[in-house]
Amino acid sequence: MTMDKSQFFNAAGDGDVETVRRGLEEGMDINMTSVDGRRPVDCSFGLDRSTRLLIEIFDHEIKSYDSTVSQTETRKQAEYSELQLVTSLGSVEETTVKLFLCGDGQVGKTSLRAILKKTGIITAVLWNIRSKFRKEDAFNPTPGVHVSRKNVRGIGRLSVHDFAGQAQFYVTHAMLLRTTNAIFPVVYKITDVEKEQKRQVHGWLSFIHCSNADPNNRPRIVLIASHADKLQDREGGRRRATAMVNLYRNLFKETLEVSQEVFLMNCMEARSPEIQRLRDVLAVFRDDMLKIIYFRGKSDIVVLKPQWLCSYVFGRLLANDNFPIDKIERTAEDYVTLEELTRVFGTVTDIPLLIKLLKDFQLCHTYDGYTFILPNLLEQEIDKKAWSPVSSQAVYFGIQICCRTEIDSFSCDLFPRLQTLLMQAHPSKLHRPLLWKNSVKCTDGKAEALLQITQNKRQLNIFVRSNDGDREDCKSIMDLLTDMAYKLVQETSPGARSRDMVLSALDLREHTEPHAYSREEAEGAAGKGENLVHPQRNVPEKVTDLLLHLEHLEMDETAWSPVSSKAVYFGIQIRCCSGANSFSTDLFPKLQTLLMQAHPGKLNRPLLWPWKNSAKWTDGKAEAMLQITQDKCRLNIFARSIDGNMEDCKSIMDLLTNMVHSLINETNPGARSSDMVLSALDLREHSPQPHAYSREEVEEAAAKGENVVHPRRNVPERAKDILLHLGNLKGMLGRVARKRPQLVETLRHIHPILDHLRQDDVINMEENDRIRAARTPQDAARELLDILEAKGEEACVGFHSALQQTDKFAASLLEESPMSEEGATAS
Repeated sequence: MTMDKSQFFNAAGDGDVETVRRGLEEGMDINMTSVDGRRPVDCSFGLDRSTRLLIEIFDHEIKSYDSTVSQTETRKQAEYSELQLVTSLGSVEETTVKLFLCGDGQVGKTSLRAILKKTGIITAVLWNIRSKFRKEDAFNPTPGVHVSRKNVRGIGRLSVHDFAGQAQFYVTHAMLLRTTNAIFPVVYKITDVEKEQKRQVHGWLSFIHCSNADPNNRPRIVLIASHADKLQDREGGRRRATAMVNLYRNLFKETLEVSQEVFLMNCMEARSPEIQRLRDVLAVFRDDMLKIIYFRGKSDIVVLKPQWLCSYVFGRLLANDNFPIDKIERTAEDYVTLEELTRVFGTVTDIPLLIKLLKDFQLCHTYDGYTFILPNLLEQEIDKKAWSPVSSQAVYFGIQICCRTEIDSFSCDLFPRLQTLLMQAHPSKLHRPLLWKNSVKCTDGKAEALLQITQNKRQLNIFVRSNDGDREDCKSIMDLLTDMAYKLVQETSPGARSRDMVLSALDLREHTEPHAYSREEAEGAAGKGENLVHPQRNVPEKVTDLLLHLEHLEMDETAWSPVSSKAVYFGIQIRCCSGANSFSTDLFPKLQTLLMQAHPGKLNRPLLWPWKNSAKWTDGKAEAMLQITQDKCRLNIFARSIDGNMEDCKSIMDLLTNMVHSLINETNPGARSSDMVLSALDLREHSPQPHAYSREEVEEAAAKGENVVHPRRNVPERAKDILLHLGNLKGMLGRVARKRPQLVETLRHIHPILDHLRQDDVINMEENDRIRAARTPQDAARELLDILEAKGEEACVGFHSALQQTDKFAASLLEESPMSEEGATAS
């Protein structure tokens, strides 16, 4: 029997829930009126207050979206008047639990928000009846974030934030996700393919994890598989939903508290067992969370009307064409004009205050006050010509800030806010940058840079280059950009774990996808003085071509380790004397820069490995190590030839000492320094603190043909093994040392000379035999000169006397005015 109007009114008045439900199922109109003008809800004295309130909400919700917008239009200015910008007052204990509904578009978040609130029987019946007549393809997207507050039976007071699933809103979602007292139901469609389900869920969990600023707080997550009513195999769907829960409980176990409960539900069905179980789980999470004191951060502003900000501002500002609301129209360059902002927001808010708010959130920038650039709205991709090859002498450097693990990702607002910061740096630090979606190019007038973030928001690349080949210009702009980037990463993605990679200079120069070395790998090679090998190209890359900042690196002890037994070592120590307490702090960095700039001028392909307070350098023949002490009072220069060639050591030592003395005059004008000579014994054994003799002490011993005694070891050292430049000495010893190369080539008939030297007791029998046993005349000459230099001034005078008797030309080389070889022969 069909129920009539009077029976329905009587049932509502008597609180007969079953009769009211039956009447609604039969299609009774809840808006009908009695003779005295009252509706059924006005007569429902026997129904509980919550049920009557929810019927009224249902009555409001069945109206169209456009009607709802027009009804609220008159309230917009009133809502805006309640918006206050106040400074943060410190710690605030939250008693309202935030429920952040997350998920991609069209997964059922808005429907879930509605049925969570519908706890009354009548309201649930009304909702379920209405859902049967809803169009299957009806889609009414949420613009921005819908914020509502409600006391829900079994849970308590909830502040429900329904996040739009469209990507263009993620930049503002990121700001709201940084909270400690929220529960995050993450909704996905069980009817999607497994790969798509994982992409969506993983993305949102990573988003939540990386937005968490408190390492002691583990955000509470509930995974909800929606559209269960569309499954043909419900048990199979539950198995898949269970597998998803187990997968992400394990993957994010260190950072997120993912509920072990499996929810497979129809988000259109109110009062289902699944929705009741969901309320129970939320209540348990609530009890845990209310034990936490929530400390509000030191923000510049606090918005007291979040619905105004999230829907009326962010929603309209970022909505695309799929949203049936009044939204922003952009110019061909993706800019927004002041006129357009006034048109869309003029009835909602004060435009100057809106602009201030957007600037404070780093969402926009303007150069002229009339045209506004919102990086998040940019749609144009970078043109390849914007970063094309330049001069052959250009130098490139690059770093990559990337996520460390698969659960990490950078916040969606990182790069748009970085673009805004770069615009704000004009004109004080940077020229006006060029912006594209996910790319920005900037310059400081000396070097230029390109910054790019990958589509998956897991890698941020920074390339810099100097067309003139100036490394310092690259360093300057790279420091500025990395400071900005690191601060924003910490602010926008506090939970994300990142690492630094160093990009291949070979790839950067050729404008190909750059290979990334780990910074630990690059610095490890730098510490050992080794190259890195490009894995795809199988060619070496110098560490100095990859790392801009070398001054903080410590030298690995293996970088200057023992070599062949026939190697010869020499060293000097330049000490700061009276007139200055220490060398200038910029002496050593400038010296490293000079060494890098020495190629390809004076030497053929020098290689440099610079570290903090140390540098290793080679010219391909000999190699050298330079070190400055921590107190900047002493600078050591070691040189060695693996082949035992003293002339090679002399060549590299001369170049380095000239550079150092010139720089000391430049950086410490007026200061006096002295040269000490380092123990060859200590250098060969790689003693960390080689003993330093005064140059005068060693030269005096050399002139006398005596040894110097190592004070700690109490063993003698030949002066000749310590002094590279005996030619600087006065007298015949100095002349022999200076003319050594010519004498080696001239002394072809050495036996008569040896007879005279042996007769005059300049050399002994053992030395005579050793010289005569040499393979070639040049080897014999070298052995003779080594012995004479070790014996000192008196032996060299005797050598000159012997030459006068046996080889007039060789003797003339040691005199003030040497004669020609032809003249010596004629004489």
